[in-house]
Order: sequence, then C-alpha cells, then structure tokens
Amino acid sequence: MKISMLLFFLCLFSITAENTYSQQAELTLEVRNVTLKEAISEIERTSDYVFLITNEAAAELNKQTSLRANKESIHTILESLLEDTNLGYTVVERQVSVYKSESLKAEEASVNKIREIQQQKRTVSGQVVDAYGIAIIGANIVEQGTTNGTVTDMDGNFSLSVADNATLSVSYIGYVTQDVATAGMTTLNIVLQEDTEALDEVVVVGYGTQRKVNLTGAVGVVSGEEISSRATTDVLSAMQGQMPGVTVLRSSGKPGSETGGTSAIRIRGFSSSNEAHALVLIDGIEGNLETLNAGDIESISVLKDAASASIYGARAAAGVILVTTKKGAQQRARVSYNGSFGINTPGNMPKRIPVWEEIDIINLMRSNNSGTPARNEEQTSWMSNPNIAYTPNGARYTFQGNTNWLAEGANEYSTQQTHTVSVTGGSEKTQYFVSGGFYKNNGLLKYGPDDFNRVNLRTTLNTEINDYVDFNINASYEGTVQRENPYGAENVFGLLYNNLGWQTVYLPEYDTNYGVNPYNTDYQRNPISIMKEGGENRRQRQYFSGIANIHVKNLV
Repeated sequence: MKISMLLFFLCLFSITAENTYSQQAELTLEVRNVTLKEAISEIERTSDYVFLITNEAAAELNKQTSLRANKESIHTILESLLEDTNLGYTVVERQVSVYKSESLKAEEASVNKIREIQQQKRTVSGQVVDAYGIAIIGANIVEQGTTNGTVTDMDGNFSLSVADNATLSVSYIGYVTQDVATAGMTTLNIVLQEDTEALDEVVVVGYGTQRKVNLTGAVGVVSGEEISSRATTDVLSAMQGQMPGVTVLRSSGKPGSETGGTSAIRIRGFSSSNEAHALVLIDGIEGNLETLNAGDIESISVLKDAASASIYGARAAAGVILVTTKKGAQQRARVSYNGSFGINTPGNMPKRIPVWEEIDIINLMRSNNSGTPARNEEQTSWMSNPNIAYTPNGARYTFQGNTNWLAEGANEYSTQQTHTVSVTGGSEKTQYFVSGGFYKNNGLLKYGPDDFNRVNLRTTLNTEINDYVDFNINASYEGTVQRENPYGAENVFGLLYNNLGWQTVYLPEYDTNYGVNPYNTDYQRNPISIMKEGGENRRQRQYFSGIANIHVKNLV
C-alpha cells in the first residue's frame, strides 16, 4: 500500500510540474530599441515558449520598446512589453497567444486551437529494418507537411510525437522512400525495400559498362548535369567536392594554367613518390580534362582502388577517370545554349606601406649592420612630395617618388566568359550530337598580353546504314591560344611585389642642360615598361582525336 501511494504521488508531481511551467519559469531579458516582434523572437530563442500571433496583432508588433528583466515570470515580462498597446495575451503551458484586446473571439479561438493541438498529439514508436530484418541506423522519419522528425538509433528504433492522423515519410540512402499512415496505431514495424533503380544504374568501368549492384571495386560517379550546373568554367573546378576521396589541386590562377600542367587530380591521396597523375580516358581515348567542354559530358566515373590495375596496368597506379560524352537521341532537333560571365578577384593582395616607411626600415637594417643609410632625411622628405632635384653637378639628378607598383601594374579583378551551343537529335536509324564552345580568361596584368582562349568542337554520329552494317564516329577538336609577356607573368608580378617605391614609373625626360644620368645607381627594372614594351609570347595548341567504328551484324 505504501509503495502504491508513493508511485501515485510521483506521477501526480510530474503532471503538476508540466502544467505549471508557465507559472514557475523565470526569464531574463534585456532589449533596447527593438520592435515588439524582435523582443518576442528573443523570448522564443532563450526559453521554451512558442508564440501564436493573430493577423490583427501582427500588424501592431512594429512598435519600438526597451526592457530589462531579471528572473521575472512570463506574465510580468509580457505585461511590460504590451503596455500602452491594445494587445492582450493568454499563456497555456508553453504556448503564448497574442491578440488584439477587443477581439475576444480571436482570443478564444487561439486558446481552443492550442488545446486542440495538444489533445491531438500522441507518440508513435517503432523500428525500421531492411528486407533481411537488419536494423537500419540513421533512417529519416518525418511527419508529412511539417518539419517534425527524428532518426533511428543504433537498433533502428525511433519515437516521435505526431498529430492524430499523421503520415510518416521514412527514407534512407539506397532504399525506396515509404509513406506510413499512423491512424489508430502507436507501434510501427517498417520494412524498407532496396532502390533497384539506383542499383541498376549503369556505370562506365574499364572498356565497358556495369550495373552498380555488381561492382566490387570503389567507383565514384558524377553526372553531366551536376558538372554543368555548377558556376564554373572548367571541368576540374566543377569536380571539386563532388566525390569523396577525389581532390583537385591547382597551383596557379594564371590564364592558361588550365592546360599548362599546373593542375592535378589526386585519388585517395598521393599514390607514388613520382606524383603520377590519374589516367583520363574520354570515350575510350586518352585525353585531358582541362581542355574538355563541361557541356559535352554525360557522366564521369572514377576508379579509385587497385582493381583498375587489372584493366589498365601500371598506368592506373594513380587511379582512372573515365569520361562519357553526350550522344545523339531519337528526337526532333534540339538546339541548346549555355553561357556565363564571371569576375575573378585575388584572394589576398598585399597592401604597400608608404615609401618613407620602407626607407626607415631599410635604414634601420643598414644601421644595425654598420652600413650607411639608403636615403638621407632630406631625400626621404622629398618622397612625400615627389619632385626632381638637380645636384650641383649638372650632369646628374636625383628623383625620389612614392610608387605603389601593385596598383600601377595589376587590376583589382579579371573577367572570364564561356559560351556553348549544341544540337542533338535523330531518327530511328540515325542519331547525332554536335557542339561548339568558346572560353576566354583574362589575367590581372594591366598592360600587354595576358589572356587565354579556347575553342571546342565535338561531334558524334550513330547510323544504321542497312540491316547488316552500323557506322558510328566520335570526333573532337580543341584549339587553345595563350598570350603572355615574354618576361613571364609570374616574374612581372614578382617585380610588382618587390620593387621599392622610391623609383617612379616614368623617369624625367632628357634635358640638354642637365644630362640624362641619374645620381643614384640603384634604379630597378621597371615592370610597367616591361609589360608595355616587352612584346608577346603566343602559345597555340591544337588537339584532334577521333574514333570510327563499322559494326557488321546479322551475318549468321
């Protein structure tokens, strides 16, 4: 009897604690010059209260207010916030209804709605397993039409509070999503079936294709839609972050670096001490992802493990990337265009200090090394107001400037653009796909050549000549032109970074009265002059690849 009474009081205590939350909870709130709406949001953020606001009351919540409350009840805080307004409130457990005071019907409807929702809520529990009875860990269970949900635990079990006639949506990767009605049920046993469509997806492996369900090696697949939908202009950038274990490295952002061997794809880290690159096959022909038009790609498969060596041998030591391009289809001719324009900015461009501060640092360095100052105080003062000063010896002059070489020689941003046009179509016996693309990338240097241009052409044709012969051809052309200063863009940037600011961009003109020789002999190479007068290096590359097949059939 004593034990029964003890259990009764424990249950009574737990029920009472739940119903008296609104009376016992103490809140601390400090807001200044905020709207009533923002103050209510702060209460929701720092407590378990949820506010229901009528449409009439919502229009009144833009009033500015300030309040400082320390360990006060929700009623005290709301009385202070809603003072001098025509708004009222009702608190039912953790839910607060805010309404216009003169709208008693709205108040009653809001309170009734809260109580109705509370009465309708109930808890359902169960387990999610696969077709073999094995528990599925981490399956998603969501009440349809809401954000109310949970996930299964280590044993596949779950518990969720839902509305009376709720329908649960149960999903997990690799399985068919299942909708389960909970009306009249408190315990659910859910069996998820494998998604056969995903398992039957055809993946390019080696010199053929295979269903995913039959694969034993590690294969990563990314579709052409995923590649072309990303806001990038080249395939390598689009592949970044698309597949686990595949890393794209790029050591330069210079125009043309896309095809200059400065990019690499690492599959599961470094595979050899010689930094071997992954083998890339485009429609069965060794190629280069860097020159491929992203709009031409149907899918990319990455063979990650040593199983690929059984097909390709030692060339597969660093992994294999298999690219399948788009083909024609039995449909009316369809013309597609895709274009983009982008702006590139340097990730971290250093800011130069004034030249007189540079001189102070250099003079301090020389002084610590028992050397003579690079410039005296008078010459340093000239740098804040650049001018030319002639020495008593009329054949020489000294000229002290304050030049920001980076600002003089480099733009704050560069531009790039890409355009692609494709035509696809065909009949029952003949299908074709033709595409052309143009890509242009400008560099950051202000003067002289610093750009990269690429043209892509690709065509595929499959035709049934007669009942005995099929013919198909797959051909592509990539042409690139890279223009840069013979001195090298990296070297020009080196001068822009390292040149001291006391030298000016333009030296004084020749003066017959004073000669042309500078007094100081430490003038540096002028990167602006190098860019303007250094000429142009043009690298032009052309790639052509193609394969044609004749298939003879029905001879036997």
